[in-house]
Amino acid sequence: MKRTVPLLIASLTGLVMIVAAFVPAMETWEEEVMTWFNILAAFAFILGGGNLLMTHLQAVSDQRAGWGYSAITLIAFVYTLVVGMLKVGVAPADNFPNHAWSGAVLQEGGALWWVFEYIINPIDSTFCASSSALSSNETNTPGSSYCCAPRTRNSIANIVFPHPALPQTSVVRPLGRPPPVISSRP
Repeated sequence: MKRTVPLLIASLTGLVMIVAAFVPAMETWEEEVMTWFNILAAFAFILGGGNLLMTHLQAVSDQRAGWGYSAITLIAFVYTLVVGMLKVGVAPADNFPNHAWSGAVLQEGGALWWVFEYIINPIDSTFCASSSALSSNETNTPGSSYCCAPRTRNSIANIVFPHPALPQTSVVRPLGRPPPVISSRP
């Protein structure tokens, strides 16, 4: 049930979005579904943030194994939350120059843009490159064409052939007269 309801909501939302893209009469449905989806996503973010805080604060306070990683996670979460909510380093929008928080959240040069550009994007790239559709058996088996490990053991030659001789550059003509030319006319 925990997976069925979110999967059903996401599937129905996606289905409505796809149908609304091709059926002009259903464009209002698309707007309505997007509004409800954004509301549900906001609640999901709040619940996820609360769960992250609760789990990692408990690990830090109990000083369980790896509690330092939990502390780093908490610091990064709070930093990203504050920088994103306060729009640190973001200039006001051209339409509203008197409103300090009117600029785009991911404006180039802003603090949250810096976090995405130099921390989150490289981490995402690394994750996508390391988690491919191949099985771990294929990627960890030396000699496999999908192997990520260096092939040192399997690259040693079993038989070593001698280097071939240099090609002959001189042409030797046979001695004597050439054979007579024989023509065949029917």
